[in-house]
Amino acid sequence: MSLLNPSDNETNGRPLDEHQNNDVDDTHREGRRRLEKEREEINLRHKNDPRPPAEPTIDDLESRVRRPLPSRRLMPEPQPSDHIHSPTHEDEYPYGKLTRTQYETLEQRPMGFGINFSNQTFPRPFVPTPLLLKNMKDYQRQQATTDANNVLALVPFGAGPRWEEKYSMRALVAIRDWLLQVDFPDKGKCQVSKAEAQSNKDRRDFGNPWTIILYDISANFRAWLLDLGVVALSEPGATFMVHSFDEGKMSWVLLNFCGPAVEDKEEERLEAL
Repeated sequence: MSLLNPSDNETNGRPLDEHQNNDVDDTHREGRRRLEKEREEINLRHKNDPRPPAEPTIDDLESRVRRPLPSRRLMPEPQPSDHIHSPTHEDEYPYGKLTRTQYETLEQRPMGFGINFSNQTFPRPFVPTPLLLKNMKDYQRQQATTDANNVLALVPFGAGPRWEEKYSMRALVAIRDWLLQVDFPDKGKCQVSKAEAQSNKDRRDFGNPWTIILYDISANFRAWLLDLGVVALSEPGATFMVHSFDEGKMSWVLLNFCGPAVEDKEEERLEAL
């Protein structure tokens, strides 16, 4: 329909039907009602919304409204004299100790040595008993645990399949000769036996077992060797550490960090921690 040409109200020479005009008016009225209803819902929603209206965004930092920071309670500085959370059983903590600390209290001490060694004080190594017994054959494990007060575990530095292949024959002879030539009263027979692997599956260069079992020794000789802790011999591969098979020697490690994220350098290890 055109306002400029009234004849457009006719179709094929006939005027538009009145019902058609009414339909157009009804459509307009329905549209207005929907629009008014939507406006009422929007107004009602704003009235019931407890949140304050959003503040306009201000791009200039200096022109923004400055609000005071909430008051926070500062933590007091720690006082070393008030610290009460340190471990109380320091004598049970196995790390950070030294060898040869009980030498003066031993009942018997050696009179001399047939083979020279580095009779010095070292940091005391600690290996939990489960690691000393790991992958060891059953009969040797039983021997070490049932007679724990009369045997000792000797662990060479670098123990494992690589050490066995390269050093074990000559190193075992050197260790046995050194034990036999210690001038010690009533030390026993000092027999040594290298631990046998229960399984060689997935046993890598430093895989267990590591232990050389020392048995048939006296209690006093055993006490001196435990206090000595580390025996450094000149024969390659023969330097060893002395451990007991005490069942109370358990690991104090809570978590091991390993994988490609941990590098060999000291700085990278500290950063990973």
